[in-house]
This record gives sequence, C-alpha cells and structure tokens, in this order.
Amino acid sequence: MTRPRIVLTGLWWLTLIGLAVRVWRASTIAGSYDGEIDSLLVLAQRGLRGTLLYQDSYLRQWPIAQWLYIPSAWLGSIRVHRLLVLGLDLLAGLLMARAVRNCSAAGLIPLKPRSLVPLASGVLLVVLAQKLPGGLAGSLHQFANFFLALGLNQLSLAAAGEGSLSSRSRWRQLVATGSCALLAVACFFTLIYPLTLVAALVLVHHRHPAVIARALITGVALGCALMIVPYLVVADGLALFFAGAVALPLEWASQQAWWGENVGNLFSELARMPLAGLPIWSLALMPSAGLLLIARRAWRSEPRPQERLLLVPGLAILFLLELVWSFQRSDFNGQDGQLIVVPLVLVMAAGMAELERSSRRSLRIAAFSGSLILSLILFNNIAIAEVFGSPSRPAKLVRALEQDRAELRRYFSGLPAAERGFTAPQDPALQWQLRVPATTVGIGPSWSLNPQGLRASWATRTIGLPVGQTQICEQLLQSANHHLVWTRTDPDGPNTEAFLQQCLKQDMARWQEISGKLGLRTGEFKLFRREGGITPFAAPLP
Repeated sequence: MTRPRIVLTGLWWLTLIGLAVRVWRASTIAGSYDGEIDSLLVLAQRGLRGTLLYQDSYLRQWPIAQWLYIPSAWLGSIRVHRLLVLGLDLLAGLLMARAVRNCSAAGLIPLKPRSLVPLASGVLLVVLAQKLPGGLAGSLHQFANFFLALGLNQLSLAAAGEGSLSSRSRWRQLVATGSCALLAVACFFTLIYPLTLVAALVLVHHRHPAVIARALITGVALGCALMIVPYLVVADGLALFFAGAVALPLEWASQQAWWGENVGNLFSELARMPLAGLPIWSLALMPSAGLLLIARRAWRSEPRPQERLLLVPGLAILFLLELVWSFQRSDFNGQDGQLIVVPLVLVMAAGMAELERSSRRSLRIAAFSGSLILSLILFNNIAIAEVFGSPSRPAKLVRALEQDRAELRRYFSGLPAAERGFTAPQDPALQWQLRVPATTVGIGPSWSLNPQGLRASWATRTIGLPVGQTQICEQLLQSANHHLVWTRTDPDGPNTEAFLQQCLKQDMARWQEISGKLGLRTGEFKLFRREGGITPFAAPLP
C-alpha cells in the first residue's frame, strides 16, 4: 500500500472512531435529542407487550417503525439506541462500497485498480448520516437510508450479474430491490416520488422493461405483505391496518396547507446544511469536475457508447431534484435532509472515480490534494474535537427538566406495582423510561391530546383515537391511572391546564396535586394523584 493510500485510509478510520466517541459521550437527557424518538420507543414498548401499531395505539407511521425500534426499546437506553444506529450506518456504508464496486463491474462507474473510491464512498455515507442534522438522534431517516443502500447493492448485483434477467439469481436481486424500496418508503413516505421517477426512467430505457417491472412489483408486494401479515392474526386486523396506514394519513394530509416553501429556498437550505463545519455544497465541487469530464467524453464519443457512464450520476441527480420537489409537498424539517445522503454519495463516487482514473496527471494530483484537505478537515472537526474536546452540554432548561424528571422516576419507582400506573401524555420519555403503559391511544404530545385537529371518522373510531375533549378526558381518567403527569400548557385546545382541571372535576374520585411535595422546581411538571376509590368517568365535559 502506497503512502498516500495509508494516509487517507488512516484519516478515514480515525474519523469513524471519532464518530463512535461522539455517540458515546453525547447527552442522553430527554430534550437534548429529537422528541420523536421517545414516541417511537413508547410505540416499540407497546409492541413488546403484544400490541400492534393501530391496535389501541397510534402514531403517524407505518408498522415497520414499531419493529425497527423494538431492540432499542427492549434494551431501554438512548445511548445503546444510538450505538445500534451507528452500527446500521456502518453496515449501510459497507453496502454502498460494495454497490460502487458492483457498478464498476457492470461498466457504470469505471474504477482504476485498487481504487479508494468505494471505501471513500462508504466512509462518506457514515459521516453524512451521523453528522447531518438529526444524525445523532437515530431517526427513521437513517433506517430509510439503510434500506436505500441495501436496495442499491441488490440492484448493482443484478446489473453486474451474468446471464439473462430472468435467471433465478438476478430475478431475486431485482425482487429484493423492490422490497427494499418499499421498506424505505414505509420509513419515510416522501421517498415514493423520487423512487417512482427513477424506476419509470429505468423501465422506459431498458431493453426488457416487462421483466424488470414484474420483479420490482413482486418485491413491492412482498414488502407490503411483510407489514400486513401480523394484522391477519388479530381481531379486525385488516380494518385496523387500512384505517391507520391509509385512511388517517389521507385525512391528515387533506387538511394540511403546504407548498409554502419555494423550491429554490429548499434547495439552498439543503446545500447549506453543515457537515463538521463545512457546507454540503463544498463536498460536491471536485466530483462536479469529474462529472463534466464524463459528459464531455460521452458527448464526443461516436456512436456514444460511453453514455452509460452518465446513467448512475444522472439518475442520482434526478432523484435529488425530485426529492427536493417532494419536500415542498410535505411537512419538511431540517432532519429530512438526511434523505439526500445515498444519492449524493453516488454522484460524488462517479465524479471522483473519473478524476482518479484521469490520464492527466495534474487532475489526479488535484483530486488527491482535495481529498486529503477534506479528510484532514473532517478528521480535525470530528475525531480531534470529539476525543479531546468537551462534550456539548444541554441547555439549562433541559437540565432542569431532567432533574424534575429524575424526581418523578424516583417517586414512581418507590411505589408498589399496583399503584404505579400513570399517564404523561406530553412526555413520552417518562413513560418509556419507567416502562409503564399510558392509557392514551395517541402517542406523544401531537397525538395523545389533540390529534392534529382531525375530525371524527370511521378511521378514528376504528382505532379509538380521541377527537373531542370528552373522549380525551375519558382516556386520562381510566382506572389504570393512579397519577397524571402534566408537562406543558398550550394557550388553546386540550393541552391547557384549565382543561385538565375541568376534566379532573368530572371524576368521582378526588385528585390532589403533589408537585410541591416532590420538590419539582421548574413548574413545567405537575403531578396529580388520585385519592380514594377508582371510579369510572362520570359526566361529559360541557
């Protein structure tokens, strides 16, 4: 191995070690990470107790979300969850490296012997997945990226395979590609638009579109069956599945007002996303030069046999453009930028491979120098900063809330098991940390009390999702609740403390606030204890 290869690979491995140190040292206090993770862990804990999503529980996800978080819920640790997701990202990086090599074998991304591009692609995927906004949380976006990388690996194997497309091995690889695409969509539905576009373009330009279409459709059907089969063994399972996976999301989407964000603004926001002190657009400068060389060579060749070299970067760029356009039709937030990781790495792999194998020595030196500078920056801003720097501390309010939450955990842990039942509708973290099931069907603050303003319908009745103050109050006053933990107040709607006080008055039992006795200092948490006998909910709210 030459000295330049040793230097680059050494920097990359040390950067990965820095990412592992970052995951281990990061704060695990609720509020210092994406709160959606707490809701997903509560959902997974319900799965461990034998309750499927949509079966007396609701979160606006597809069933796969519950299964993916079951290992983390069983282990019961945010740090372990992050380590599991880091391992998943490393596996996705390995799949990406293999996919690039397979594309080379298929003549789609020509590589020079002993090229560093596959390894660099895998490492870059891991760095992007971990360092882009939301990467440390371990969100569903990273699971979607894993399925995209797995599907890409299967597709590249089929492209590099020998024999006809109808051969058993290549057929299975195409079927697996369809299944992985469906599972990625199940993690994040917006992916359906760019994936459909890319699939349509491949079918239009392929010599055997019918064979590929049948294989992909078979894979999609198998992916759907994987999610539906568990519902066949529960009462009214198909109705629950349709209500939760189809009807309610459509009802929710119909009342959203999107299209407010300009596509140019979205593209600019994604291009400026920070990566260890660098904007994303800076990573694409060198690969862009390689893509221009590929386009120039393909344009000048007759009868242009090298046009296929533009296939992988061209489809990846179209995927990115359609993804940005799709964000305009969804409730976009900064963490959604995680979904650009796989196509961006593909574009960069194709461009850097062209520079690496260029016949011009000056281009090869420039490519190596740029890679070295970028690697040194990432090494310094990730490995050095995480290993020798002080870990960032959560905000003062977040630390104060965690002290109150610790008091609540001590209080509930000291109670007899028969008196430990409680519901904390706005704080799912407390619920999963103590492994106590809540009585609300909706999970998390967005769905437990005020389910996104949905109106009563067949879907809400089938799942049992409350849509009025009377139904919400009924769930809070169920006999399993000896305590209620009220976290924050909203100016309107059922999240106000006034609503809670009015609700508690409807119960025949008496409720007493004991926040002061526990020494809760922030005033954000209020603990109510049921006194006397437990009786059913009595009168409706006015």
